[in-house]
Amino acid sequence: MSHFKQAHIDLVAKAIEELSFEEMIDFEVINSTYVLRINNQICYAFHGKISIWSGIQVKRETLVKLNEGSKETIYFDDFFREVKDFIEIDDKTLAQFIEEGNQTIFSDVQVLEKYASLPSLIDKNYNFTLIDSLCSGHPKLILNKGRIGWGVSDLGKYAPESQKPFQLKWLIIKKKALTLGFNESFDYSKYLVEELGFSLDELSEDEIFIPVHPWQWDHYLKVQFGIQISNGDIRESKQSGPFVTPQVSIRTMSVNGISQYDIKLSLSILNTSCVRGIPHRYIESGQLISNFMQKIVQEDPKLSQMDILEEVGAFAVKHRSFNKIEGGSYRFKELLGGVFRESVATKLNSGERAIPVAGLLINHHNFCFVKELIEYSGLIPSEWVRLYVINVLIPLYHLQVVHGIGLVAHGQNTILKLKNHTPVGVIIKDFHGDLRISTQSKHKESELQGILDELPTEYLIHDLFTGHFVTTLRYLSRILDERSILIEKDFYKVIFDEVKKYLKDQPTQDENNLIKEKFEKVLVNKVRFKMGYDETALRLKPMLGQHILNPIGKGVQYESRI
Repeated sequence: MSHFKQAHIDLVAKAIEELSFEEMIDFEVINSTYVLRINNQICYAFHGKISIWSGIQVKRETLVKLNEGSKETIYFDDFFREVKDFIEIDDKTLAQFIEEGNQTIFSDVQVLEKYASLPSLIDKNYNFTLIDSLCSGHPKLILNKGRIGWGVSDLGKYAPESQKPFQLKWLIIKKKALTLGFNESFDYSKYLVEELGFSLDELSEDEIFIPVHPWQWDHYLKVQFGIQISNGDIRESKQSGPFVTPQVSIRTMSVNGISQYDIKLSLSILNTSCVRGIPHRYIESGQLISNFMQKIVQEDPKLSQMDILEEVGAFAVKHRSFNKIEGGSYRFKELLGGVFRESVATKLNSGERAIPVAGLLINHHNFCFVKELIEYSGLIPSEWVRLYVINVLIPLYHLQVVHGIGLVAHGQNTILKLKNHTPVGVIIKDFHGDLRISTQSKHKESELQGILDELPTEYLIHDLFTGHFVTTLRYLSRILDERSILIEKDFYKVIFDEVKKYLKDQPTQDENNLIKEKFEKVLVNKVRFKMGYDETALRLKPMLGQHILNPIGKGVQYESRI
């Protein structure tokens, strides 16, 4: 089968699973075969099972489309036109959704081609950059590589799966035109000269170098900031700096070679839930948040396994008109900005490696990365998972229980530290919007009051339950089960035991209890169907569905859940 046809089948299977999980479609069961009946002529049939999360798991190799009993080729766009009424999507949104879907399919094909020739990653001396480039994007979102605005040549140059280094565009900007938020310990001039190889001879005393993404410069900045360019507030540098490699988040770049800092830049393309600009809200406070988090981690011995990637500097340039137009799209107000953040390499001790947690979901035909890690670690699977829980999940939970701080802990902003292929710690990042504080937190009256979003404790726990369990562990447990490494009920039993052990020493209220019986189900795909692509709205906010029976819920009899 061609990679193109495989990508369509994979995406439709994923759509069936997520639409079912979000309560938009249902099935008949006929002789152990699941049937999604569209109408009297068309249906989709497959073998599968109901997981411990009460969601359908499709065996993708069995998925077929039948039209009056005859098999038809499966295409993503056909499927969504056919389920249009089930998911309550209007034509305007459907057309844009199919556009985003075709973009996702195109990039999925490139990933499949790389997987097809992928040898053992252990043998390739895996590292963060390599594993990150192979990650598939947020698994819970049906379309996770939309990248609306990029064409084929752009994807070839700038998409992480292309693994092609490129140089950033560097500008010289008048300091009066900039909003800056630099840590006092961050010597920016020294960084430019000693690490990036810049000469400062181009600058006057009232100017500073800043990087921008070359695509952003060509498609937006050079045109939309024309007045600020013409009056001399912005000018092009003759220097290009070192080569960089894009991370899976698209707008964050790793500087090639050993570098202290990654660079995150505005990129006005629609990818998953929003256009990927840089919000100006945290420009001046980002480094304050980092200092705050670093202090908490260093002073709490129960967070000894945790480290953070500090944001040491940030900048933004307001557009002279867009930022004064209240009702305009948010993307016009986020066109030019960036963040300098510590790189993963700076947090590793001798013999340690790091991978994005999403890397544990790399799983294709004969290759399964987490299986390799477990085998090479020499540990039995349950012990490897137990060490993951102790070194990743428990520190994240402790941050919520004791400090009232939640990180939306999905697989991209949580980084797993490994030694001898075994979990030994966690690194967290992305504090611009992904970090929130409880209304009951003991740190509420800190210097960050009014800066971080505040949530009631019963909502904040979703940063861990929905952000990490539903968005990451739900898929990891499935991979381990389907690869006959560790069955799902035993996976969650390991988590249950460790969380219960933690709570013996650190009791908590029910609204922050990770082993309570039920949680609200947060819907992320349904909100796109309902809200469409209206840019004048704020970034998409999730909706709620029926409650989820928690796989590690208090008093659950695991044998009865399968």
